[in-house]
Amino acid sequence: MKFSFATTSVGPLLTVQTPLTSHLTPKYLQSLPQSVQWKCLYKRLYKLRHFIPQNSRLAYCLLLRTRFSHHDVELRRRLFLELETPITSSEWVRRLANTYAFVFNATCNPTDTPPHVNFYEEWRNATKPRIETSILLSVLRMHSEMRNESLHRDYGWVNETRVFYDSVIKAVEEAKQKEINRLHNLKKLHFLVFFQHEKTLASLNESMHLCL
Repeated sequence: MKFSFATTSVGPLLTVQTPLTSHLTPKYLQSLPQSVQWKCLYKRLYKLRHFIPQNSRLAYCLLLRTRFSHHDVELRRRLFLELETPITSSEWVRRLANTYAFVFNATCNPTDTPPHVNFYEEWRNATKPRIETSILLSVLRMHSEMRNESLHRDYGWVNETRVFYDSVIKAVEEAKQKEINRLHNLKKLHFLVFFQHEKTLASLNESMHLCL
């Protein structure tokens, strides 16, 4: 791997001069058997782990393991978005290629040539991460939290959380303080955060044609 190192006004800059791997395109994926397409994506995403922040690298590898061994994209679409129509093979190819591009972009600097800065505000703006980076790091943090609750492998907790959410809304609307206290003592409020995260991520996948 060839790279260059430079000291800039916004900090050290490490630039990889040669591609770590070839880019994944829909045309290339279509030339592969369907069973190989996912393996191809996994290998390329795994190579990108070197460009994930060190404190998030383990979480990234664990997320890949979950997504490629236990995760069911179709099930999440049905549970959170009530979408019953299966994803077509051509749409899968598009999503796989887009997912690789999204994660690849998340590992890149916002600009190849950092501007000269003098003040903190300039430094903060110059080092602001790409939107893909922010989203990916958010997904990694939430996945780590869900692993701590053993909720990352399946969605058996979703229906129960939906019922809990409806109970909370009803109790608040009817101003039943005792019921609100009872629900609070169940210590499941954080499940609502996981629920909303999964629903938001499912919506992002549909709008951007991804499979994060």
